[in-house]
Amino acid sequence: MALPLIGPAADLEAFVNAKFLFDYISTIMPQDAPGSLSKQDYLDVLSFLLVENGIVPGERVMTPNQIENFPLQK
Repeated sequence: MALPLIGPAADLEAFVNAKFLFDYISTIMPQDAPGSLSKQDYLDVLSFLLVENGIVPGERVMTPNQIENFPLQK
């Protein structure tokens, strides 16, 4: 059972930064084939999660250079 990543029960701030969240989702997603997506696909998923949880505005796309020290606070 994975942590909720969207909505009121999501606690993305529990991750140290966006890189830790990226590492987490790239390890557990997709459920039937963890780790099988491209790095860009995981960056897209990360960007989606950050937008949906109100951590970044609009449709911001994260890059590998941005995620290392990007804090997960609203």
